[in-house]
Amino acid sequence: MNNPTPDTGAMAAHTIFGLRKAAPDGEVARVLLAFLATAGIFYVNIMPALVDGLVQGAGFSNRQAGLVGSSNVYGAAIGALIAVFIVKRIRWRTWAYGLLAALIALDLLSMLVHRFEPLVVMRFLHGTMGGMLVGIGFAVMSRTAQADRTFGYLLVVQFGLGGLGLAVLPPLVPTLGTSVLFGALILFSLVTLAMVPFLTDYPASAVRRPRVGAGEGVRRGPLLLSLLATFFFQAGNMAVFAYVIGLGKADGLGMDFISPVLAAASWIGIAGSGLVILLSTRFGPARQARPRRARPRGPGRGRGRRPRRPRAPGGGPGGGRGGGAPPGPVGGGGPAGHVRACRRAARVCALGPLAARPDFRAHGVPCPRADLGRFRDAGPGGGGAPKYVALRIRTGPWTGWA
Repeated sequence: MNNPTPDTGAMAAHTIFGLRKAAPDGEVARVLLAFLATAGIFYVNIMPALVDGLVQGAGFSNRQAGLVGSSNVYGAAIGALIAVFIVKRIRWRTWAYGLLAALIALDLLSMLVHRFEPLVVMRFLHGTMGGMLVGIGFAVMSRTAQADRTFGYLLVVQFGLGGLGLAVLPPLVPTLGTSVLFGALILFSLVTLAMVPFLTDYPASAVRRPRVGAGEGVRRGPLLLSLLATFFFQAGNMAVFAYVIGLGKADGLGMDFISPVLAAASWIGIAGSGLVILLSTRFGPARQARPRRARPRGPGRGRGRRPRRPRAPGGGPGGGRGGGAPPGPVGGGGPAGHVRACRRAARVCALGPLAARPDFRAHGVPCPRADLGRFRDAGPGGGGAPKYVALRIRTGPWTGWA
């Protein structure tokens, strides 16, 4: 008996260097995506070390060091804006390789530059490349199931490694100079570069969004206010955070106290990130998207159970498989109530949480997209489709949704 030969093309698509790629919606893939979205802007998490390092190691003034950090951040804002317009038209993996290589090259050059003006320009270019990488990373994260859970992993990576950088890097600057700061960024980019091949393709065409009806578009007023609120919050936050080491030194504190305190403050944020991961599973969209199943009732647990109606030979409310009116108990009110129940079930499947899933069977709901129109428009004499939906509402995964 011949054994089937595995499809080498399919195996190659799911392996790299003989190792399996991470499952698209698995926990490993979420960690890899967290590194991808962090690599372009990791310097923000160690900004106090960078600013103080430029003052102590390169002889910059506080103002010059702050402008170098600002050029990095403003470049990232422009790069992220550019990514918004191109991310659907590009091959994200190819661009990720190129942008990570550019970040490594610019960090290497930053280790060699000790003048203010060239470093400002170089860090602005670095921020632009990093912002584009962040935009691409977030776009890929949005193509996963439970994107909020993936974002929780992103925060864990940022707070965890950012705290480590704040604990280790500032004490090394007096000995090794600013090179140790840019070397840490290079190391992070190299690690991320090694992770990218193990991510699957995440094509944009596989993402299905719920249809938005007329008058349900984006409200620009609240959106603009949200952007302004975020801008002013981050401006005030970074104005203090970037100089926090210098502020501590001005109060007579030493680095043996400042670095551990900053690291601990960053690591405390991991608790909130962990709650994001936990709550997204228990109370988030994925929880709401799970259809409720009827719990099996054993002997003695059927208290208050409604008895089944006897089936009449001609179909209908007590009918068998023949024609006639659909079962009366579903939706209540006879055939009209049954049709309303069918339409409600169709709307849930077509416009509800399951609409973003490419495969409804993953949730145990065999609801082919091509049949939704028939379900939604089914009338009192609609035949098999209304009866099928009614059966699913009454006995299957849609129990309790009507």
